[in-house]
Amino acid sequence: MVAKKALESCRASGFQVSVAVVDGGGNLQVVLRDNLAGVSSPDGAILKAKTSINYRSATTSLSEVVNSNIEASGIKQLPGILILGGGVTIQASGSMVGAVGVAGAPDGKSDEKCALDGIEAIQELLEFAD
Repeated sequence: MVAKKALESCRASGFQVSVAVVDGGGNLQVVLRDNLAGVSSPDGAILKAKTSINYRSATTSLSEVVNSNIEASGIKQLPGILILGGGVTIQASGSMVGAVGVAGAPDGKSDEKCALDGIEAIQELLEFAD
């Protein structure tokens, strides 16, 4: 449901994207790709979701840290990491239960907005978990 809502949010903004959702352990749960989304966008969405859950942070925030700290910049060299905006963690009952990754919009902020819209659409379900 979160992936579908994120995809719909991007569509409403005129963007064709891919969306991936991982669970709290980083295991892939779903990938959706819009018809005209870029060929590599599913891979980007998966990497953003996994990076977000791995570092317990939105990839936009992580990007700011990595780009402003020479020691942290080495993270960009690790395999399976994509530090571009569009990866957002999913919280429920005070725990990180998963992450959403969106790739294919013109910029990371747009990808992130779609991911946040997807999470917002299921917020009531997440609160029910409390």
